[in-house]
Amino acid sequence: MPRCKYCHEQISKFDNDVCPHCGEKNPIDDNYRTMDVTGYVDRQSGDYKLYKSKKRKTAGLLCCFLGIFGVDAFYLGFNQKAVIRLCVDLLLYAGVSLLLLFAVKWNAALSFLLPFGAEFLAYVFYSLFYWKGEDLKDARGEFLR
Repeated sequence: MPRCKYCHEQISKFDNDVCPHCGEKNPIDDNYRTMDVTGYVDRQSGDYKLYKSKKRKTAGLLCCFLGIFGVDAFYLGFNQKAVIRLCVDLLLYAGVSLLLLFAVKWNAALSFLLPFGAEFLAYVFYSLFYWKGEDLKDARGEFLR
C-alpha cells in the first residue's frame, strides 16, 4: 500500500486526490509503483506453488470405504491420528473376531465378517461428518472445498 508523502500514513491507492489522514492534496508520489512480491519469494526452498485444498467429497468417500485403515486421515494430513486409528481398529477387529471364534464358537466366516460389517457401518456413518460438516480443515489449516 502506498504511503502519504506528507504524513507517511498508509493510504489506499484510490486516495490519490486527498489524504484521508492529513487532508493534503496529491498525497501519492508521481513515481509510485506497486511492489513486486515475487522478488520476496525464497528461491532456495523451491516452494512456489499455491497450496490446493483437499476435497470433502474425496475425504468422505475414503472414510466410507477405507476408513477402517485410516486412509481419510492420511489424505487430510493427520498422520498420527491415522496410525492410531489404524492400530485401534485392527486390535478391535482382531479382538472381537477371535472372541466370537473361540469364546462363542461361531462359524469362522461369520466371526470375521460380523465385526468387519460393524466397523464398516460405523465408518459409513462417520463419513457423514465429512459430507455435512461446516468448518472442516486439513492438517495445514486449510478449509476443505
